[in-house]
Amino acid sequence: MVALARSAIGLMFLLLLRAVRHEPIKRAAVRKNLVKLLILGAMLGFNWIFLFEAYNHTSVAAATMCYYMAPVFIILLSPVVFGEKITRHKGLCALAAVFGMVLVSDVFSSGLHGARGLAYGLIAASLYAAIVIVNRTLRDISAEDRTILQFAHTGLAYVLYFGSIADVSAQTAALLSYIDPVVAVLLSLTLLHESMSPAAIFGAALVIGAMALSERKPDA
Repeated sequence: MVALARSAIGLMFLLLLRAVRHEPIKRAAVRKNLVKLLILGAMLGFNWIFLFEAYNHTSVAAATMCYYMAPVFIILLSPVVFGEKITRHKGLCALAAVFGMVLVSDVFSSGLHGARGLAYGLIAASLYAAIVIVNRTLRDISAEDRTILQFAHTGLAYVLYFGSIADVSAQTAALLSYIDPVVAVLLSLTLLHESMSPAAIFGAALVIGAMALSERKPDA
């Protein structure tokens, strides 16, 4: 029900955005990519379902850590799917981001428990990785149209995200997704007044630092 509500609200937002901007959906582009868009929509829906079920069967920290294995899957698959070379610089930044994310999740304190929840989290991560990979194969379709057909969520966030995937490497898109849990932790700290351990603070800084370094060309 949560996944359905998010999809419905996001879809209404995007349709309203299209109406305000007087921009009709480009049907030719949709027809050209229809099969992939329908598959993506299904994967995105099940991605949320498995993620929310993971939260029901294990700790938030453990579910988050499993879910954010998705960027690792993307980086490992990018040489096979897109022919992108994993450079030592990019690889080290990815490892730093993964370690930082583990610290942010505070899984060392809460521990891993709930085999079903961990499995659901990894399934959600696999679907997320597949969504990023398939989205990069879409051609001649705007970010708004591809998002409307896939559904939406908070609408604007997904428009920006899916719109950027086509313009960056799969590895970069994967690394940037690690900002998500960091922002979530920071919002819980500022808005919900939840505590944040020194390790989590260090992890957040590590993730952000890895993001910045990953997009800098290493010195020759």
